[in-house]
Amino acid sequence: MLIEVKTSKYAKLLAQSLPRPIHSEAEHSRLVEILLDLDERENPSPEEAALAELLTLLIEDYEEKCHPFPSVSPDTSQNSS
Repeated sequence: MLIEVKTSKYAKLLAQSLPRPIHSEAEHSRLVEILLDLDERENPSPEEAALAELLTLLIEDYEEKCHPFPSVSPDTSQNSS
């Protein structure tokens, strides 16, 4: 289902939040705070939902690069129980 995003409203949200690739913990924290605020809304607008999706992608990318989960072999994970 395609939901129409009004360009002017989305542009205003982008101008307020200034999302960009994350290169520091401070920027990560700032964008996580914005995402949490959007997530608490009961009925986010299509523009807010689009911004939340963008922020999620940026945050996940940063976390995968800077805080990767260690590789665990199947044998190791079975033996840890």
